[in-house]
Amino acid sequence: MIQLLRFVYTYVVLPVVYAALWISRLFFPKAVERFRGEHQTLQWLRDFRRSKQTPLLWFHASSMGEFEQAKPVIEAVKRDHPDWQIVATFFSPSGYRHQSKYELLDAALYLPFDFPKRVELFVQQLQPDIAVFVRYDLWPNIVAALRSASVPILVICATLNPKALAWKAFFYPLTRWMYAQCQLILAAGEDQERLFRQFVPEATVETAGDPRFDRVAQAVRQAEQQQLLPEGLLAPADLTLILGSSWEEEEHLLAEMLEEHPDLRERLTVLIVPHEPDAEHIVSLQATFADAFCYTKLEQWTGLPVRILIVDVVGKLVYLYRYADCAFIGGGFGKGVHSVVEAAGYGLPMAAGPKIDVSRDAVNLAQLGALRVIRKPEDLYRWIQQMLDLQQREAQRHIVQQYFQQHQGATATIVEQLYKLLPETVQ
Repeated sequence: MIQLLRFVYTYVVLPVVYAALWISRLFFPKAVERFRGEHQTLQWLRDFRRSKQTPLLWFHASSMGEFEQAKPVIEAVKRDHPDWQIVATFFSPSGYRHQSKYELLDAALYLPFDFPKRVELFVQQLQPDIAVFVRYDLWPNIVAALRSASVPILVICATLNPKALAWKAFFYPLTRWMYAQCQLILAAGEDQERLFRQFVPEATVETAGDPRFDRVAQAVRQAEQQQLLPEGLLAPADLTLILGSSWEEEEHLLAEMLEEHPDLRERLTVLIVPHEPDAEHIVSLQATFADAFCYTKLEQWTGLPVRILIVDVVGKLVYLYRYADCAFIGGGFGKGVHSVVEAAGYGLPMAAGPKIDVSRDAVNLAQLGALRVIRKPEDLYRWIQQMLDLQQREAQRHIVQQYFQQHQGATATIVEQLYKLLPETVQ
């Protein structure tokens, strides 16, 4: 059965998907970037000569957010073994673009498309001592190539989304087979461990947690020493709201809410941090919020307090949360809400669009009453009114702080298990 499914996947599904992506290059610049990057990866592999003098650990993350979960683990390994080599791969262009300059990587590459010859070349040339997948994004042929080469497979921060699996019912057995090939699956939480045990009874599954909590805790400590915004830039207000990793939907919702309730303009100070601050998006934001000031124009700041600040750079969000009283997290009107862990590190009550099921932390915080689901401008208005009540805001802040503290410590557990899986010649 598995061989038949792999045949259908490899010689029917993959070529169709690949052809669709190839055609999409005509319309989407990211697709062009992906094909160009994979070509460079394959060229790098052909020239690469693996040194056997030091171990090589391979980490794979689908995109930018997933790789953030791997960083605390990589940093811990590098502290213990500075000479060990670490290679990371990404599937998405945004992940590669934003993380390829990470200083602890010996190489950052695109994961080759899952054709057998490509992934076999990848494994044969790289010769990793272990393969670490972050959350998900396992591919059948890469898993098969790793098993053939006797490379141990570890999945960290592992999550299963039953709704996402539902439409792939035909490939259920193949997905289950992939996870069964892993030496160890470290689930992001006890609820995820239960799901994995039901889905793949033969797999070894344990709960380890999410290292992002450890990383964010470190970032919060660092933020206390940083002064990203000059004193007096943000106008004094009853409430400071931050839109974290926002898209047009959250931004337009805020604009509509302020238009319907203009009295709030004098009570709010807003930081807007777009998920993708490209020039077109920033121009659109400036048209929507005519009185907004851009972060990159700080040198031109005249000293007058700013009510709306547009942060038109990447990499600052985790430190900017310190200036806020509450956070409206982006993504909930699109593919799914972005990470809430960073805002949680500062104890911020949160709101998000309706699609929060992709984030177990968002779901958990909503169930605890510290994250409000927003669907229309009036929902946002009611939430803002609640946040203006200091007593209610502090009660939610306490819930978020407790949740964050309870979820720290995953990095040490993951690193310990990773070391145990390495070949004896490495340890």
